[in-house]
Amino acid sequence: MALQSAADVPLLITSPNSSSERRISPSWSIAQLKARLEPITGVPASCQQLSLRVGSQDAVAISAVDEKQTRLAAFPLQPYAEMTVVDTRPSAARTDFTDLSSVTKYEMPAAEYEHRSDSVLAWKKAQKLGRFDPDAPSIEQQKIRASEREVEERANCPFQHAAADPWHPWIQTSMASTMASDVSSQIGLPYLKQIDNFVLMAAGGAARLTSSSRLLWCEPSACLALHGRVRLLPETDARRGTISYIGLVPEIPGIGVWIGVTLDEPTGKNDGSIKGKRYFECGKNCGAFVRPERCEAGDFPPLDMGDEDLEEL
Repeated sequence: MALQSAADVPLLITSPNSSSERRISPSWSIAQLKARLEPITGVPASCQQLSLRVGSQDAVAISAVDEKQTRLAAFPLQPYAEMTVVDTRPSAARTDFTDLSSVTKYEMPAAEYEHRSDSVLAWKKAQKLGRFDPDAPSIEQQKIRASEREVEERANCPFQHAAADPWHPWIQTSMASTMASDVSSQIGLPYLKQIDNFVLMAAGGAARLTSSSRLLWCEPSACLALHGRVRLLPETDARRGTISYIGLVPEIPGIGVWIGVTLDEPTGKNDGSIKGKRYFECGKNCGAFVRPERCEAGDFPPLDMGDEDLEEL
């Protein structure tokens, strides 16, 4: 093994088809460097345009009138500086080493692969994993039913259009009486009105008086229904919209119910259709399909530029 000179400098060499760390000797000429870079980058030495960037400084061109005599020591070589190799050939004359479509390769027929005993497929069959699990259909159906049940429970919330303010998280507290006036006095919130066995509080919230004299508060995400307003979670997402579809979407990988949202701004990925099948109508890039747990229902009006400017003050 040849020993590297102590004067060698490690540089990061980048080109259109490769990126690697190489040790460069300052004693080399520019011509010698280009000759060594040709098998590494695939760019002919005569078509290389070199530049050196040290930190945040401007790039320095590695060139000279006489490249056979000019040494690299004349340039500011520093450890782990970045040297960029640009291919000056026309695009049509370049070889695309990343395009594997034209490379002759062996492709095993699917039937032959399925009969092999030393494949991942054979191992999954032996371990009864994935689609080879005899209980897989029932497990998948259980997940689908659980997802549908969650959406159904949230869609049946009786206060999805009644409360304008965000609702409080679930809490439980003992109640001495089921009278609406007593409820408001015990929890310190002004009583607004009573609907059947439910109580609406003016401060925002919906309280249910149960037979066990407990007070239950509804959370915001408990109300998902068509045409309802939602805000997408997490809060860093900040997108808002209207529910336009609730149900299965076989075209998207994964089981369970999806919520189709018409976004207020064109920040989505579709127009309400997936792979040619339409689920709801909306503008270009105004559609999004998300899981129920990413939807928070409530009174979320569309944001405008004034709202964003106010947040920046």
